[in-house]
Amino acid sequence: MKLLYYFSDWIIIWYLLYQLRIINYNPKIAVIIGIIENIIFLIIYNKKNNSKLNINCVIKLLMLYTIKETKFKINDFNFAIFLYILYNIFLKLKYKISILEYYFPKHITQLPFSK
Repeated sequence: MKLLYYFSDWIIIWYLLYQLRIINYNPKIAVIIGIIENIIFLIIYNKKNNSKLNINCVIKLLMLYTIKETKFKINDFNFAIFLYILYNIFLKLKYKISILEYYFPKHITQLPFSK
């Protein structure tokens, strides 16, 4: 298993740091976007064995439930963008792939700019 390969892992770490009061940035927006993304990919890929995706979705729903009453600020959104950019840099440096190759590995060679 690749450590920190999935952005969901980053969101879970962020959530834990927030719950432990180590950081003040609320992960609520990232959790909501993550749930939406998981549902979209469950629909698109519609595979019978989506256990990792199903587990991710359930974990994010539980996380959202525990922070549903928290206030959301613009700095939380800015931190989510920063973390996502950092994640993309990490993917490129550690695993030598782009975000497109990560999400669409079978289709990336068919894109006009991939040649």
